Amino acid sequence: MLIFIYNLIFLILTPVFIVRIFFKAIGDPDYLRNLKNRFGVLSTSMEPGLESIWFHSVSLGEVISSSDLVRKLSKDHKVILTTTTGTGFKKANQIFFDNKRVDIAYAPFDFYFFTWLFLNKVKLRQLSFLRQKFGQTLSIYARHWRYRLLLAMEDYLRRVLKNI
Repeated sequence: MLIFIYNLIFLILTPVFIVRIFFKAIGDPDYLRNLKNRFGVLSTSMEPGLESIWFHSVSLGEVISSSDLVRKLSKDHKVILTTTTGTGFKKANQIFFDNKRVDIAYAPFDFYFFTWLFLNKVKLRQLSFLRQKFGQTLSIYARHWRYRLLLAMEDYLRRVLKNI
């Protein structure tokens, strides 16, 4: 019942979030680039037989700190790297501009339908987040849809990089 209320409130507030993005775009036009991603619409190229991993890095710093792991994951998987900030989006495109196995997108708003659209577009093996602060809808439905959910904290990330 609480997730229903959360999603209802989120749906009601969605116009406020859109207006906020337009205001942020005044200072940084990258916020408007790929606005459709926020609504779960993703343009991605899938390779047959290649599993996908959704790796979410919230900001510029997380994009930079996770770049080695994303690069290593992209050797054997398609990686959909999402971010929420214009600077993170810009940096991710700079880092992975030549890597055809990494698609960069904005993370969808944390509303059931937007998350559902996003997840239905790709055949995911797992969802990976750099920290525990991610959407309630995504965390609940990721378990419901039986996705592996990996929280890659920075200290954990360093240990993983040594073993890959």
